[in-house]
Amino acid sequence: MKILAFMANGTEDSELIGTLSLIKRAGVERYLISVEDTLTLKGSHGNTIVCDNMLKDLSIKELLNYDAIFIPGGKRGVDTMKSNKDLLKLISEYNKRGKPLFSICAGPAVLNKAGVMDGINFTCYDGFEDEIKKGIYHKEGVVKDKNIITSRSVAYVTPFGLEIIKYLISEEESLRVKKTILIEE
Repeated sequence: MKILAFMANGTEDSELIGTLSLIKRAGVERYLISVEDTLTLKGSHGNTIVCDNMLKDLSIKELLNYDAIFIPGGKRGVDTMKSNKDLLKLISEYNKRGKPLFSICAGPAVLNKAGVMDGINFTCYDGFEDEIKKGIYHKEGVVKDKNIITSRSVAYVTPFGLEIIKYLISEEESLRVKKTILIEE
């Protein structure tokens, strides 16, 4: 399994790194792609993060070889991603192919801008549901509908990551990772 994670300056650091760290425990390969003109970006809390590649340097054909897309939140980063036509086109193409789309916090607004949220049950950071008028909002921690998993905020990174593992690999693997991070029933 290989997942594309997208980032811009102002992306919520904790959502990005926390989610990627969890899925890595399950053996999922992740590639961090900058939607800016640089590989080195600053998260919403000032952490410097170096991406693996820049979106502008990759072809859509290359990007379609991955299994899923992850869009973290952070308003400033989300605003940048919503204005990136190549990213929106890629998200739309993944959705047409039924490939998984994962997004947390304000990130579902990017999925909405790509036109994939109509009729979809979702959650997001409080207030961003107003941007996703054709989706069906639920004030829950994690919501899965078809090929789309959304989460509400950084407080839900762990259940979000575990749900991604369950979807991509198996419930057994999700439970194994849950046990390794000492979450007890």
